[in-house]
Amino acid sequence: MISIVIVNFHTYKELTECLESIKKNKIDYEVIVIDNEYIEIEYNKIKAEFSNSNIRIFPEHKNLGFPAAANKGAGYTKGGFLLFLNPDIVLEEDSLEKSLEFYKLNNVGILGCQQISEDGKIQLSFGRFPNFLREFQWKNLWKLRSINYRKFLSKVEKYISSPTPVDWASGSFLLISKDVYNSVEGFNKDFFIYYEDIDLCRRVKSAGYEVIYNPDIKFKHYHGKSAATNPKLSSKEYRNSQVYYYKKYNNAFQNFLLKIYLVFNGAINV
Repeated sequence: MISIVIVNFHTYKELTECLESIKKNKIDYEVIVIDNEYIEIEYNKIKAEFSNSNIRIFPEHKNLGFPAAANKGAGYTKGGFLLFLNPDIVLEEDSLEKSLEFYKLNNVGILGCQQISEDGKIQLSFGRFPNFLREFQWKNLWKLRSINYRKFLSKVEKYISSPTPVDWASGSFLLISKDVYNSVEGFNKDFFIYYEDIDLCRRVKSAGYEVIYNPDIKFKHYHGKSAATNPKLSSKEYRNSQVYYYKKYNNAFQNFLLKIYLVFNGAINV
């Protein structure tokens, strides 16, 4: 059985569509929703519509952040495979079956798949481990995607042509066996949101497993809906996680460059 863990933060409209798309899949699954800082009237509506033997929704009075909530959700699961899924994802009716089959047949530690925006364009839901230069390159790719989509596709062609190893896959859709997840002790709760998926992939790769991006499995992602509910908090936590990640994994020079950049852009004070 595949156990789907969804961390929700005020995105009830998207969560409804996500759960509807899951229900169209024919394989054996269960869904655990951790509803961070739940809104009672919305929670009650969702629970009345979806709560049953294989969809369970757990309200949280405060916002635990993604890693702590995801780990808590994983603790409620019964399946041997965990799919961490954003509430703003809309799956195809065969997404779960294809993903699980690929995972089982290949030497995979973590599997990510191709995510498509509302405008039909491919999102960057994979990448290399961040350092100062790579982050600029990655952000420039996002900009290129908006300005010249054809050129963007040529830049990422090797990743979108066939399943390929990557450094990290986005936590918006992240499939991992429970054995691998437990072996690295899940998500790092020192992150609140952002970079926790990259950190998990890094620890999984260090344990000897591969992270694979499979562009043959595609679905829609309404990117950034949770962040849009509180952009100030999202921006602050992004920077906090970025600084923490750099301190954990990158050298002193990389940390110096990041600090100069953040001070110059007014993101932190000296």
